[in-house]
Amino acid sequence: TPGSARGASGNRRPYLNLQKYQMSEHPVYTFFPKLTEELAILEPLLESTPTEAVRRLYVRSSFAMLEALSCLIRDKASQGIVGRFMESGHLELTKAHFLEDYSYRLSGTGKLERSDRSDLSFGPQFAFGLRTLAEVAGVDREYIQGSGWDAFRKALKIRNRITHPKDNEHITVTEDDLKTVNLALEWAFDSLVDICKRSDVMVDPLAADSST
Repeated sequence: TPGSARGASGNRRPYLNLQKYQMSEHPVYTFFPKLTEELAILEPLLESTPTEAVRRLYVRSSFAMLEALSCLIRDKASQGIVGRFMESGHLELTKAHFLEDYSYRLSGTGKLERSDRSDLSFGPQFAFGLRTLAEVAGVDREYIQGSGWDAFRKALKIRNRITHPKDNEHITVTEDDLKTVNLALEWAFDSLVDICKRSDVMVDPLAADSST
């Protein structure tokens, strides 16, 4: 179906059921459901009115969802780092630093100042968060590979292109572009679910019903 937001398998993507998570105080647990609602509004609109404007909105909303998913993954990985510290007494400071949502710097007077966001690029930070989550969850499996990871990197270029356009071609979102973005979303969600299913210390974060 032109403009369809369904995944490559033809089924709609299941979304995270955050009630199954051990909640932290991270704000992602509050705004993630709102982003889910946003995509749920855009998906049928893509099918009925797949205009260029709607397609661009869908790509932007998809990456807002991926950004939120990255926060959630890194928050769960950070909890794992803290758990290992409680067991071993060894705090993995370098890993903890790269799981942070924000960057920090010293002022001229030696005070610690927080920037508005991380200085890290989104792609490498997402990959690091996923790798670290798998590690602390005790899952020996490589996720940063294959067609899903390739689609994720291509989708990043699509997002960057429509966000910083230089000519008319840059704001065009094709059917192939949509498929790439959907594959990236599927890979990201599926990787998290797989880690949870293989881990003895995590729970499956997805709702069972994926038909809505």
